[in-house]
Amino acid sequence: MNKKIRDVILITFSAVFVFSIFLYISCGDLTGPEKKETATITGYVIDNSGKSIGGASIVVTNEGYSASTTSNDTGYFELNVKVEPDTMITLEIDINKYGYEKGTIPVYVTGGGDYQLGEILLKIDYYAPIPEQERIEISGIIYDSNTNEPISKVVVLTDFSSRWTTSDSAGYFSLGLKIVEPVREINFTFNKDGYVSATKTKYWISPSDSEGINLGEIRLTPATGEVCKEDDTHKPSSIAFISATHKEINVKEVGGIEQSILTFEVRDSSGTPLDIDTTVIVSILHGPGGGETISNKFIRTNSQGQVEARLISGIKAGVVQILATIPTESGEIRSIPVIIVIHSGLPDETHFSLAAEYLNIPGLVKFGVTDNITAYVGDKYGNYVKDGTAVYFTTSGGMIYGAGFTQGGEATATLKSCEPFSGDGFVTVTAKTADRTTDTVNDSIVTHCTVLFSGAPMLRNIHPQDFYIIKGYDPNLNPSAYDSSRATIYFEVEDENGNPLAPGTKLSITPNPDAVSITSNFPDLGLPDTQDTTYTNFKMIIVGKKLEDILSEEEYTGSVTISISVSGPNGMVSANIVGFIQAE
Repeated sequence: MNKKIRDVILITFSAVFVFSIFLYISCGDLTGPEKKETATITGYVIDNSGKSIGGASIVVTNEGYSASTTSNDTGYFELNVKVEPDTMITLEIDINKYGYEKGTIPVYVTGGGDYQLGEILLKIDYYAPIPEQERIEISGIIYDSNTNEPISKVVVLTDFSSRWTTSDSAGYFSLGLKIVEPVREINFTFNKDGYVSATKTKYWISPSDSEGINLGEIRLTPATGEVCKEDDTHKPSSIAFISATHKEINVKEVGGIEQSILTFEVRDSSGTPLDIDTTVIVSILHGPGGGETISNKFIRTNSQGQVEARLISGIKAGVVQILATIPTESGEIRSIPVIIVIHSGLPDETHFSLAAEYLNIPGLVKFGVTDNITAYVGDKYGNYVKDGTAVYFTTSGGMIYGAGFTQGGEATATLKSCEPFSGDGFVTVTAKTADRTTDTVNDSIVTHCTVLFSGAPMLRNIHPQDFYIIKGYDPNLNPSAYDSSRATIYFEVEDENGNPLAPGTKLSITPNPDAVSITSNFPDLGLPDTQDTTYTNFKMIIVGKKLEDILSEEEYTGSVTISISVSGPNGMVSANIVGFIQAE
């Protein structure tokens, strides 16, 4: 080889070797930017008494994807949910445990966020079958106080639960109760036509009473005066709902109506109100599970055959179904379910957030590009606010519809790109609504989100702007030697403000002639919807093709032009770099 050519090659090797070491250390591999694609949700499951519930099933499902876990002995759970980065979604989390009413919690989450739900209440389901190992059996025998004969078909009630039973032909009764913590006292009531009702109180019943509790003998005294005969029609036949003071109430502690008084009427077979003393059980058949209660479950009818029960709201909005039941010797008489709606409270600052459908739109190059901005509005307990709650929108750039009204906890307004524009391309959208302490928007709660109006595409800082490749050089033959079979080119794809371009922007790299292979860390499917400037810095690696990979009879030596083209919603831009490739 000519000595002059050899010296030039050695000098080139040395210079490129040092530059390659610098590039390797500073730039790493070709993998693109990564973002966390999960949201972490934690909480504690407790019962009515504040006791931890272990083994509760926590399940979340969203568009075909599901995740689940169970609570530990302290009631704690942690659930990781797959959520796309920079995307806000609404999840419904279902919490189930045998013996408890199902709980459902709505949660707004974004990828990478941590969400602490705090304590989640599951109400004991007194109608659910009780597992044998959790059942405390209450038993006794009922006698006639005059004749000492056992009395059958006596209705046995308790103020602890909506469960009830009747005595058999030997006067014996057995009533199973689910006791999850020590109870100071439970009152048992015994009723039968022709007898005076009796009550017996049992003190300190606990889960440790697994062998059951015997109330002993209960004696009923025959009623004096005229007694109804078995075939007398003057006995309960139906129970009708008469009225409710409020068919719609609010969750507690939000300044609204929290209670409704429901009136039921007991009637005989002819539809006439009964003037005899009758016990009615009023209970919640279904509800949102936020601690709503009936304050007086067991009620005796007045002289008009009517009872009044008081529904008190809890912390969750939803529909409550209330049922009135009359236990009888032959079964029970039920009313039709009564519907009361519990509405949420006013918006709460910690449950007020704002999100854009697109984080990045080509707003600096096109007028009229639209972006849906959605406010997510909940009350202090995380319930959706009442439908029709007003949310007011303003923007620092472009224009936006000034007000929206919630439906399912969401209010959406459309942002349009137009003047005025901000200097850096970022637009701040502000949402306001009246909070739970006021009725006026002047003292409102406020939340914000940012939308990027990106501009015309630019290819910047392409370096180096040329390259030199010795084709076919194999560094594996001499690991300490410099690998001159490839070249690395760095470049920036951005707008005039140095911001990333809109989603869907794609990159095309074409060599001429087709004597090299090129790889790049630019996303294959185009840029994502992002405001992250990490998505403006890219690189490509150029490698000489082998002879069998090119349509030529001999290795190519000469110049190669690399055309770089960017196209997408923001427009199109291109640039060329020229390098040299030498055959082995």
